Amino acid sequence: MAGGEGCKCAAHLESACGCKADWTLQDVYALRAEIELLAAEVTVAWVRSGSQPPSPGGSKAKLIARMANAMSAECIRLRGSQSP
Repeated sequence: MAGGEGCKCAAHLESACGCKADWTLQDVYALRAEIELLAAEVTVAWVRSGSQPPSPGGSKAKLIARMANAMSAECIRLRGSQSP
């Protein structure tokens, strides 16, 4: 349950809740799951392109560039495998 469902102290807001109910919205859980799925897909693309996923702490611009390159390589690979 989330979004305050199951709150036993009848609070209307997380800041007023004293029973430690989960106030995280279901949408947040869905987005977290989608991020994990996309991260796995990007990792597969990196590996297939012969590259390695970046180590944590790299710059965001470099990470985005590496992701774009890996995804482009994967798209090219997939297009090639679909050619008659």
